[in-house]
Amino acid sequence: MKVKNNISTTMRTLKGRETKDKAAKNIFSYKPIMGNILKYTVAEYSSCSLEEIMNCIGGDTIRTGQLGAP
Repeated sequence: MKVKNNISTTMRTLKGRETKDKAAKNIFSYKPIMGNILKYTVAEYSSCSLEEIMNCIGGDTIRTGQLGAP
């Protein structure tokens, strides 16, 4: 699974060099993960399919704290 491999790679890369906060933000930037969180925690999304939810998440709306850095 591509997402699982990307998450594993991200965690290995960040281990010991980045804060847990930044690692969590990076993981949550994956639409399938955020979609599942929204589906099972936000009542308005409970009846939506994962695909419908992911379509609601704009490509440039997820920020990981990297914008505006010098």
